[in-house]
Amino acid sequence: MKYRSIQFIYTLAFFSLALLATACAQHGNVASGDGEPKSTSTQGSGQGFVQPMVLHEAMDSEGTHKVAYSYLIPEGWNATDSIEWIPNDMMTPEVSESTIRNQDGSIEFVSASGPWKAFSHGPSGDQGEAPPSSVSDILLKDYRTKHPGIHLTVTSKSDEDVPSQLGAAPPQGRNFGKLGKLKLKFKKDGKSYLVKLQGRIDGLQLNPQPTGLGGTFYEGGWELTDILEVTAPTNKLDKTMKLVAIILTTSKLDPHFFNSVVQVQKIINDRFYQREKQIAKISQMISQTNDQISDSIMKSYQMNEGAEDKEFKKFDEYIRGVDKYKDPDSDSNKQINLPSGYSDAWSNSNGHYIVSNQHDYNPNVGSSGNSWHRLKKQGG
Repeated sequence: MKYRSIQFIYTLAFFSLALLATACAQHGNVASGDGEPKSTSTQGSGQGFVQPMVLHEAMDSEGTHKVAYSYLIPEGWNATDSIEWIPNDMMTPEVSESTIRNQDGSIEFVSASGPWKAFSHGPSGDQGEAPPSSVSDILLKDYRTKHPGIHLTVTSKSDEDVPSQLGAAPPQGRNFGKLGKLKLKFKKDGKSYLVKLQGRIDGLQLNPQPTGLGGTFYEGGWELTDILEVTAPTNKLDKTMKLVAIILTTSKLDPHFFNSVVQVQKIINDRFYQREKQIAKISQMISQTNDQISDSIMKSYQMNEGAEDKEFKKFDEYIRGVDKYKDPDSDSNKQINLPSGYSDAWSNSNGHYIVSNQHDYNPNVGSSGNSWHRLKKQGG
């Protein structure tokens, strides 16, 4: 999974995660729990696929004790989430990582973000960690570290400068962004695998200023974010990417969690300018926040959601558009986003969903409970 939160002294940029869920297969097939499509017959005259999914909620057990974000996973798959608070980091006080695997572990999808890293250069030398010239090199190094003993072959590798997600640059500096993409292949236990990775860095550097010691001084910072990683058997990568498309579009950051993180960022920032050297516990800072979401924070939340959609499209070609669905029979008016191209989505009171491209499919037919509600496509 992915989570992203970026803020600098001069720039408020947006914070989020994006996560996972799934379902899909090719016409006439349904994806099973291990990612292998199997033929199935469905009620109705047409042929199509029906993909059961389950709502997964990522809990922040360390800080807010709230749901941080939610997403759908295929029935039978497993998801794990790690949410870490960094109480002395006003740029990224929280980072996260989510991993989804199918039943036999042959398919894995990871989404993550990293902490803000500061750097400076002056007459006395360099401090901190300067931004890398290649994002794809970082992705390759990290993947090798996590998978020791596997011989990896790089099939494609690229880096390109992209507009920064930090917003407008300060008058006395510049923002920068770089997107890295990487494709790998390897063999394990006699099987061939493909890996697709993407990540980006966003950062800021202040203009060099002359010093009394001679030379110049400048400083800045950067973050590796929007890290997306898919590993699948070679003959299943295409089908897996269709699942990932739904994983990404159904992910939803909880606005109350977003609200807490933004307030904690401000608290850390205020303590920095008040020169409070003692690092407060994250629980103490969260106790100073409130549940009321201001108009400005809600606007940032909404803008961030749109920015995430753009990053997802760069990674997964199956996300050509997004359709919004709502449950008209639900008191909570639950909503789910799906890639364009599906005809129906259904839900029940147990947090289960069904996605289908078969117009005449009805999960209540033949069901003793008759508890499935068709979600209404907005604008349709």
